[in-house]
Amino acid sequence: MCNQNLLFSLLVEPCHDKQVGGMFDIITSPGFPESYPSLTQCQTLIRVPKKHKVVITLFFMDIEEYKNCEWDYVQFTDIETERSSERLCGFIDEPLVWESDSNEVRLFFHTDDMLQRTGFYGTFHAVAIEELQPFIKPY
Repeated sequence: MCNQNLLFSLLVEPCHDKQVGGMFDIITSPGFPESYPSLTQCQTLIRVPKKHKVVITLFFMDIEEYKNCEWDYVQFTDIETERSSERLCGFIDEPLVWESDSNEVRLFFHTDDMLQRTGFYGTFHAVAIEELQPFIKPY
């Protein structure tokens, strides 16, 4: 039986040479601001300090659009909860914001062999996760 996670890891390259982490950084599609390459499947692991969550803001996105973003897309997945954004493609007129549940997010970028566009440009920053205080009933 094949381990699908291992197979996925072998088929997907890193999107960039740099590690992405800390409290704030810039994220872009490969090649930005030039057109992204065709036939790309890449991922970037975004890791912020523990007891923080990741807030991603895309300020620019121009990714080939087709029904349900089947051809080219970017997608964010929380590593701990496996909650994902929808597949994102097309053009945005205003910033798009996505928040994780934990301190690690996988950014996945996929392209086909047809049209290549500019891609995306955004940032991430770490936000402290508020710890819930136990409710103490007043006397």
